[in-house]
Amino acid sequence: THIAEIYIFGHSISDQGCKAISDSVRECKHIQSLFIGGDLITDNGAAMIASAVKCCPNITSLLVDGSSISDAGAKSIAEAVKINNCLESIYISSLKISGSGVDAFGDVIRNLPNIQTFMIRGDRIMKEDVKYCLKNLLPMGMKIRIA
Repeated sequence: THIAEIYIFGHSISDQGCKAISDSVRECKHIQSLFIGGDLITDNGAAMIASAVKCCPNITSLLVDGSSISDAGAKSIAEAVKINNCLESIYISSLKISGSGVDAFGDVIRNLPNIQTFMIRGDRIMKEDVKYCLKNLLPMGMKIRIA
């Protein structure tokens, strides 16, 4: 299947929805943009999306927005994107992500050859985490947004 973009957002998307999306994405090897958001997505859903990302080497843009994703979910996604040399932009947003979730992306982001934009949002991100990103990622000329 030659689907290039998937955008799925909804307040009631849950981990079960992520599993269905993940199973479908694995069949679409040419996906370039994967944007998924739902208030009920937890770390399990993030892990399912991460496993799908590993199967799609052509993804250039990834957005995962789930208010129940914590650092464990962020780490799953970071681990998945480290093998993707096409990624240009990564957007991760959740109320439960802290500095540990930010740290998971540090080395990964620096080693992605085409990355231009990295945005991570979490209510538990502290000033020290922002300093880390500015020190380690900004010199690469990348657009960074931490909220």
